[in-house]
Amino acid sequence: MENRETALRYYELILCRQRLDDVTEIPLPAGYRFCFYRTDCDKDAWIRIGISAGEHLWYGDGLKAWDAYFGGHEKELPNRMLFVETESGEKVAIATAFYDASDAADIAWLHWVSVAKEHQGRGLSKPLLTRALRLMRDLGYKSAKVPTQTNTWLAVKIYLDLGFVPFEPNAQKSEYGYRIVRTLTDHPALSNFSALPREKLYNPVILDIALQLKNRVPDLEDYSVFWTDGSNTIQYRTGAEVVRLHYRVRPDYTAEIDFDHARRISSDPLGMKKSS
Repeated sequence: MENRETALRYYELILCRQRLDDVTEIPLPAGYRFCFYRTDCDKDAWIRIGISAGEHLWYGDGLKAWDAYFGGHEKELPNRMLFVETESGEKVAIATAFYDASDAADIAWLHWVSVAKEHQGRGLSKPLLTRALRLMRDLGYKSAKVPTQTNTWLAVKIYLDLGFVPFEPNAQKSEYGYRIVRTLTDHPALSNFSALPREKLYNPVILDIALQLKNRVPDLEDYSVFWTDGSNTIQYRTGAEVVRLHYRVRPDYTAEIDFDHARRISSDPLGMKKSS
């Protein structure tokens, strides 16, 4: 099962956990262990795990996310950024016990929780999250928040399983998003939200974009759709390149994609040439 469903209608969600002193830690399965951020090489591992999990489309996106969240804070990360690694030392999952300077000092923020695609479904998420929550407690925090979105509803379900609930101001702002997750999970923590018909869950324009890309790009690995520089934009990744396209929305909610003016923005999607 995919970690991210791009075509789901997008809503930002914020979940909260009011206590950190009642977390029961779940052990990792055999063959894995925890470690902390140590060197700048771990930044590359963080980015590549995010790419594999669908959090970043390519290395350039991951680098921008790193700079936005952790740039200038690298000295704090050896006590906050948690990895799961294999016995051979390959880093395969990440979570960071961080904070938001605009929020109360005793509230931790759980950022960028990701498991590499090849290691999803092996029971890493809940051990990683419970260790991160214990780390927050050990750092002196009393409660926690985690920002997420409807597109990663499987992760939302895991957070709910571990005692997170919708943050009330966000529950009002993103009510439709919580209804989407309720429909997909039927989670008891979302019983106050009514389910939706299945046809109301997905963005028809992005469904059409996904179909067109699949038909036109046989080696497609992933894609993203967003608004930038005043236009509707698509970026997609293959094993060899990252390409940017523009599109417009037709009245019937299909996409007219300008394949004739596609522009390659990288020939190094995973940042491997940087490391060689």
